[in-house]
Amino acid sequence: MYNRQNKTNSLVEAGLIVSLMIILIMLNLYFPIFSIFITFLLPIPIAVLYLRQDYKITLWAILVTGVITAMINNPITAVIITISFGTIGFLLGYCIKKQKSIFMTIMILAAGFLLSNIMIILIQILFVNKTGIMNFINKNISMMKDTMESAKDFYSQAGVPKEQLQQMEQKLNLLQPDLILKMIPGTLIIISFVLAFLNYAITRTVLIKLGYKNVKPLPHISQIYVNVRIVTIVAIGLLIGVILKRKGIELGDYLFMTSSNLLFTMLLIDGVSVFIYYMKNKFNISKGILIFILFITVLGSLNIIYIYLGLMDIMLDFRKLDPFRKYDNNKSGEL
Repeated sequence: MYNRQNKTNSLVEAGLIVSLMIILIMLNLYFPIFSIFITFLLPIPIAVLYLRQDYKITLWAILVTGVITAMINNPITAVIITISFGTIGFLLGYCIKKQKSIFMTIMILAAGFLLSNIMIILIQILFVNKTGIMNFINKNISMMKDTMESAKDFYSQAGVPKEQLQQMEQKLNLLQPDLILKMIPGTLIIISFVLAFLNYAITRTVLIKLGYKNVKPLPHISQIYVNVRIVTIVAIGLLIGVILKRKGIELGDYLFMTSSNLLFTMLLIDGVSVFIYYMKNKFNISKGILIFILFITVLGSLNIIYIYLGLMDIMLDFRKLDPFRKYDNNKSGEL
């Protein structure tokens, strides 16, 4: 009797979650103004269902949501939604329920985002646009160039010096299909980690409001540390890419571009974290001034300072955050 009642409650909860998902999906499809906000909300109902039930009920709810979406809209949209929001919601629920570490949670979510984004891009190219990947890239490059040309005309009329306009022209000429294609792997990986952080942060905030108190917090930005082992692996990939490039192997270009972008991003993040740590804890710089300094330095050529600072911190561990080095009161925010 108890098992039957429990099963009924599970089905009722799954039905409510499916109904909520359908409402959010419809808002996302027919009211684009809410799409960015709803995109981050869609995985949360699935995560909540996983926390309250088991993986079987959650998978059935994802499948039913996909079927109903296909009936209301179209099968391609249903597949995209099922792959993206269903996968991330399931992984979020799994990591939180199993009390995975923040490091493992972000890695799992980033892997989920990476795989789902690759599948969605392939679906868009093969079944929506029905063009090859190069035609897809050329179309997007053309759109970006048109946007930049419009911006250049606006700046010219606003009296921006010709030297700056020439710099924009040079950047415009760099937008070549071959270069964009080589940048895609690294860009997808970086975007996947950014989305993993944002989705976890938003999901945790909502879950805390719903009464789930055992959701682990993300480390403060001043406590983020990129582990030297991860940097070493990426650096080895960069070295292999250089060797393959010199031998004229095309794979080397992709490996070199991907590894260099990842290494640059990791060093930049670690360097910014170190800078914030010392400015906040050692010099008591106010948050407003700190944000202003970061805004004018990170986005410009001065970001090289953070890269070198990040490299030194990874080697020397200024803040003693490396969990593999023996320190007292280690409070790692390791990535």
